[in-house]
Parts: sequence; C-alpha cells; structure tokens
Amino acid sequence: MYHKASGSIVYDSPTSVYYSHRNLEWVYIKNMPAGLILKSIFPHIIYDTAAFFFFTARGRSKDFIKAKWDALKGLKKALKKRKQIQKAMTVEADYIWRLLERELFFTRLTRRLK
Repeated sequence: MYHKASGSIVYDSPTSVYYSHRNLEWVYIKNMPAGLILKSIFPHIIYDTAAFFFFTARGRSKDFIKAKWDALKGLKKALKKRKQIQKAMTVEADYIWRLLERELFFTRLTRRLK
C-alpha cells in the first residue's frame, strides 16, 4: 500500500503541514530500528531543517514549529509504543533498510515546487 500525502486535505495547508510533520516524528521514533536510526538520523535532521526553511518561505513556520513541539510533547507515549513495536519486529533491520526509499532532498524539493 502507498500513502497518498494530503489526499483528503489541501496540500501544504496548515492542517497538512501540522499533521505531516508531527506524525513524521512519531512514525520515525516508533518504527525505525535502533541501528537504522543511527544510519538515518543525520539525513533526517537535515530534512527537518530544510523543511523548516521551506515552510517558513511559504508562511507556514508556525504550523511546522507547533507540529514539532507537539511531537516532542507526545514523545513519552511514542517511546512506550516503540517498545511494543520493536519487540514484535519479525524482519531484520537490513531488510527494512533496503526497502526505504532513498529520495534525494533536491529531487523532492523540485517535485514540490511544480
């Protein structure tokens, strides 16, 4: 199954920016195996930083910051859920790593600006 981003709400609307970027952090924290967090944390931080500037330029910095703040406020719950998810993991981290899309930031940015 593929997820259609902003399929039911307006693309880059305050609601879209908020839920996309809050949920991005929760999904990352809950589902990413520890070894893969080590491999992916720097690109993740770079993406978040670039996204902040992107949304600031679009007048959505408040939505973006609120999303990250609320993600942080929900961190304890996400970490509790992470324990359950990671305990139930049935595939190796290397398998997950091979499945992850390696989209370059600039490719994503140019696609969004169309």
